Amino acid sequence: MSLLPSRYDVEVFIDLAFSIAPPQPTVTVYYYLVDHKTRQIFWAMDVDLKAIGLTELLSKGHLKSLLTPEYWVHVDYYPVPDHFDRYFGEAEAELLGVLSHGAIDDKTAPGSTCPWAAAECIQYTSVIKDLRALDLKTTYRVAII
Repeated sequence: MSLLPSRYDVEVFIDLAFSIAPPQPTVTVYYYLVDHKTRQIFWAMDVDLKAIGLTELLSKGHLKSLLTPEYWVHVDYYPVPDHFDRYFGEAEAELLGVLSHGAIDDKTAPGSTCPWAAAECIQYTSVIKDLRALDLKTTYRVAII
Protein backbone atom coordinates (compact mmCIF):
# COMPACT_ATOMS: atom_id res chain seq x y z
CA MET A 1 0.00 0.00 0.00
CA SER A 2 1.41 3.36 -1.02
CA LEU A 3 1.76 6.24 1.43
CA LEU A 4 0.99 8.67 -1.38
CA PRO A 5 -2.61 9.60 -2.21
CA SER A 6 -4.29 8.31 -5.34
CA ARG A 7 -3.84 10.62 -8.32
CA TYR A 8 -7.63 10.89 -8.47
CA ASP A 9 -7.73 12.44 -4.99
CA VAL A 10 -5.04 15.06 -5.61
CA GLU A 11 -5.23 18.46 -7.23
CA VAL A 12 -2.19 20.59 -8.08
CA PHE A 13 -2.35 24.34 -7.49
CA ILE A 14 0.22 26.44 -9.37
CA ASP A 15 0.77 30.19 -9.13
CA LEU A 16 3.27 31.99 -11.34
CA ALA A 17 4.76 35.31 -10.23
CA PHE A 18 6.32 37.33 -13.02
CA SER A 19 8.84 40.09 -12.43
CA ILE A 20 10.18 42.42 -15.09
CA ALA A 21 12.61 44.13 -12.73
CA PRO A 22 16.14 44.71 -14.01
CA PRO A 23 18.59 43.25 -14.66
CA GLN A 24 16.58 40.29 -15.95
CA PRO A 25 12.90 39.29 -15.93
CA THR A 26 12.11 36.30 -13.73
CA VAL A 27 9.32 33.84 -13.09
CA THR A 28 8.80 32.33 -9.65
CA VAL A 29 6.65 29.21 -9.36
CA TYR A 30 4.62 28.64 -6.20
CA TYR A 31 2.68 25.43 -5.77
CA TYR A 32 0.99 23.09 -3.37
CA LEU A 33 -0.89 19.84 -3.70
CA VAL A 34 -4.40 19.28 -2.38
CA ASP A 35 -5.47 15.87 -1.11
CA HIS A 36 -9.27 15.87 -1.06
CA LYS A 37 -9.54 12.48 0.56
CA THR A 38 -7.65 13.56 3.71
CA ARG A 39 -8.58 17.26 3.40
CA GLN A 40 -4.96 18.37 3.55
CA ILE A 41 -2.53 20.39 1.52
CA PHE A 42 1.05 19.27 1.10
CA TRP A 43 4.18 19.74 -0.98
CA ALA A 44 6.22 17.24 -2.98
CA MET A 45 9.43 18.32 -1.23
CA ASP A 46 10.33 19.70 2.18
CA VAL A 47 9.20 23.29 2.67
CA ASP A 48 10.58 25.94 5.00
CA LEU A 49 7.45 26.47 7.09
CA LYS A 50 8.57 29.88 8.32
CA ALA A 51 8.90 31.02 4.70
CA ILE A 52 5.19 30.28 4.15
CA GLY A 53 4.09 31.93 7.36
CA LEU A 54 3.70 28.92 9.69
CA THR A 55 5.08 29.02 13.19
CA GLU A 56 7.32 26.45 14.83
CA LEU A 57 5.54 23.13 15.16
CA LEU A 58 5.44 20.77 18.09
CA SER A 59 4.30 17.66 16.21
CA LYS A 60 2.89 16.30 12.95
CA GLY A 61 -0.55 16.58 14.53
CA HIS A 62 0.10 20.29 15.09
CA LEU A 63 1.08 20.66 11.43
CA LYS A 64 -2.13 18.90 10.37
CA SER A 65 -4.16 21.23 12.59
CA LEU A 66 -2.53 24.26 10.97
CA LEU A 67 -2.95 23.00 7.39
CA THR A 68 -6.55 21.77 7.60
CA PRO A 69 -7.98 25.33 7.53
CA GLU A 70 -5.74 26.04 4.53
CA TYR A 71 -7.42 23.14 2.74
CA TRP A 72 -10.82 24.74 3.33
CA VAL A 73 -9.53 28.13 2.15
CA HIS A 74 -8.47 26.42 -1.08
CA VAL A 75 -11.93 24.83 -1.45
CA ASP A 76 -13.55 28.20 -0.75
CA TYR A 77 -11.49 29.88 -3.48
CA TYR A 78 -11.79 26.98 -5.95
CA PRO A 79 -15.08 25.14 -5.21
CA VAL A 80 -15.05 22.48 -7.91
CA PRO A 81 -18.06 20.15 -7.60
CA ASP A 82 -16.46 17.29 -9.54
CA HIS A 83 -16.72 14.06 -7.57
CA PHE A 84 -18.95 15.74 -4.97
CA ASP A 85 -19.99 12.42 -3.47
CA ARG A 86 -16.39 11.23 -3.18
CA TYR A 87 -15.02 14.29 -1.38
CA PHE A 88 -17.66 16.59 0.00
CA GLY A 89 -20.67 14.48 1.00
CA GLU A 90 -18.86 13.25 4.10
CA ALA A 91 -17.62 16.76 4.92
CA GLU A 92 -21.15 18.09 4.56
CA ALA A 93 -22.46 15.47 7.01
CA GLU A 94 -19.63 16.34 9.41
CA LEU A 95 -20.49 20.06 9.19
CA LEU A 96 -24.14 19.31 9.95
CA GLY A 97 -23.00 17.37 13.01
CA VAL A 98 -20.79 20.23 14.20
CA LEU A 99 -23.58 22.77 13.75
CA SER A 100 -26.12 20.55 15.51
CA HIS A 101 -23.73 20.05 18.40
CA GLY A 102 -23.08 23.80 18.51
CA ALA A 103 -26.80 24.58 18.71
CA ILE A 104 -27.34 22.12 21.55
CA ASP A 105 -24.18 23.22 23.34
CA ASP A 106 -25.19 26.89 23.16
CA LYS A 107 -28.69 26.12 24.50
CA THR A 108 -27.59 23.83 27.34
CA ALA A 109 -24.16 24.95 28.53
CA PRO A 110 -23.28 28.27 30.10
CA GLY A 111 -20.06 29.44 28.50
CA SER A 112 -20.47 27.35 25.33
CA THR A 113 -17.34 26.89 23.23
CA CYS A 114 -19.34 27.16 20.01
CA PRO A 115 -18.50 30.38 18.13
CA TRP A 116 -22.12 30.79 16.94
CA ALA A 117 -25.40 31.20 18.76
CA ALA A 118 -27.90 28.33 18.60
CA ALA A 119 -30.15 30.34 16.25
CA GLU A 120 -27.27 30.80 13.79
CA CYS A 121 -26.38 27.11 13.90
CA ILE A 122 -30.00 26.19 13.20
CA GLN A 123 -30.18 28.68 10.33
CA TYR A 124 -26.96 27.34 8.74
CA THR A 125 -28.18 23.77 9.19
CA SER A 126 -31.44 24.64 7.47
CA VAL A 127 -29.66 26.12 4.43
CA ILE A 128 -27.41 23.08 4.09
CA LYS A 129 -30.36 20.69 4.38
CA ASP A 130 -32.32 22.68 1.77
CA LEU A 131 -29.44 22.38 -0.69
CA ARG A 132 -29.07 18.71 0.16
CA ALA A 133 -32.77 18.11 -0.57
CA LEU A 134 -32.36 19.66 -4.02
CA ASP A 135 -29.40 17.30 -4.61
CA LEU A 136 -27.61 19.96 -6.63
CA LYS A 137 -23.89 19.30 -6.62
CA THR A 138 -22.80 22.80 -7.58
CA THR A 139 -19.92 25.09 -6.75
CA TYR A 140 -22.26 26.99 -4.42
CA ARG A 141 -22.97 23.89 -2.38
CA VAL A 142 -19.27 23.04 -2.19
CA ALA A 143 -18.43 26.62 -1.16
CA ILE A 144 -20.81 26.63 1.82
CA ILE A 145 -19.18 23.53 3.26
